[in-house]
Amino acid sequence: MNKTFSIKKLFEPSVPYFQQQIDHCIKEFTEQKDEVNSFNKEELDNIFSTLIIPETPTNIESYIDNVKDTIIPVCSHLANPTYLGHMTSPMPSFIPEIGRLIQTLNQNMVKMETSRGLTLLERQLLKLLHKEVFKYHDDFYADINQNFSKTPGIFTSGGTMANLTAMWVAVCQAKQKTKNKLVVIGSELMHYSFDKAAALLGIKLYRLPVNKQKIISPAQMEQKIQEYKSQNITVAAIVGIAGTTDFGSIDPLSDIAELGNRYGIHVHIDAAWGGAFILSSKHRSLLAGLERADTVTIDGHKQMLMPIGTGMVFFRDPEFSRCLVHTAPYAVRKTSLDQGRFTFEGTRPANMLYLHACFHLIGKQGYNELFSLALNNIKTMATYIKDNPAFELLIEPTINILSYRFIPEKFRNKTLTLIDNQQISQFNYQLQKTQRSRGRSFVSRSVRKFAQYGDEELVFLRVVVLNPCVNKDHILFMLQDQLEIALDLEQKLSFL
Repeated sequence: MNKTFSIKKLFEPSVPYFQQQIDHCIKEFTEQKDEVNSFNKEELDNIFSTLIIPETPTNIESYIDNVKDTIIPVCSHLANPTYLGHMTSPMPSFIPEIGRLIQTLNQNMVKMETSRGLTLLERQLLKLLHKEVFKYHDDFYADINQNFSKTPGIFTSGGTMANLTAMWVAVCQAKQKTKNKLVVIGSELMHYSFDKAAALLGIKLYRLPVNKQKIISPAQMEQKIQEYKSQNITVAAIVGIAGTTDFGSIDPLSDIAELGNRYGIHVHIDAAWGGAFILSSKHRSLLAGLERADTVTIDGHKQMLMPIGTGMVFFRDPEFSRCLVHTAPYAVRKTSLDQGRFTFEGTRPANMLYLHACFHLIGKQGYNELFSLALNNIKTMATYIKDNPAFELLIEPTINILSYRFIPEKFRNKTLTLIDNQQISQFNYQLQKTQRSRGRSFVSRSVRKFAQYGDEELVFLRVVVLNPCVNKDHILFMLQDQLEIALDLEQKLSFL
């Protein structure tokens, strides 16, 4: 037994050595690329296989050494400018420091008693972003300033919880009007969080096909609404997407809102990816019609440069939030001022401080520059791909997500058959896996149908560009990496 150990010591101010070593770990990690170590799952399974909790505490030096040797080397380098594969923001340098403040304060946003003035700050920030989404005048918020029985929005742990909350509101409203079976209609590109919401809420989810621009047809949506109406099935909500996960495409938001208004149906817009563009005077027109939705999801940890775990859902009419209210005698009481009354989640950290910091340290000017850079980069990459016969641009990008594939030389300059496309898909699958394992650069992959190729699903490569440190050299490096990998694969794969 470690006789020198005392639990009280752990609550003393951190020793400089510990802080210095953590700083060193962070510095080492940020200077590395994924290529420094190959990812060997079997080897890692052995490293992380122990089922024994340490009986006695170790010293700080040993613990930090273990972290540096076993954990840091196997993390993904998401902020590297040649990592262009997922919807993960790079972190401005002030964000980790705000995170340290949040953890030290350790406020629990479920209840005002455990967060005091931060509850008021959270509501202020929600009102600020609500105003940007719905374009209301200041007078609209006077009632919310005094009336804590409703809220203009809530912070969540991410887009999944935000979408689930929006569907909960829609279902609650529908059940007040009918006892019919309920359905939610959206496109085939709806995020899988809607499948979770449908399963949890006991409703049906119907996915409509998208057109060649990867957006929903309002005419088809209306036809489906009428079809369900004739079957005495109530449409609880219709869903539009402002930035699909696969393509970044944006549904015709105004047309969807008009359908909702005409048929008295709740309209939800999943703007988890594209919603941040409301902060850009130059680019917010891409989201025309967003302000007509009943509920809107925005993910701060996607394009607002906030860390993972900062989602939000907004209610056009704060009265919608009343159907979410749940209370308990020991906390979040009916007459309280607690934001926890409105949330699926109970205990929540004060993550709104990240939003507060971003509003003040980035501001609209910074976001405008961020999105302009991202859109310029994606257009640059689209041009490179169209100019190189080795690649095929599958759809023109709407915002900063791009889908394309590599075409092996055997299949260029010919009409592609079903078998050809299957083999090209196999090739792109291997290309992406090889690129990921090499670690010099990274793109993600997905599988979808494309109008120009009928009903056949194609494996394609997917690029997401947000990092303001990315420039054309990084894009060219990534594409050259793929060209080199492809040259090697063309010599190895038997069907070529």
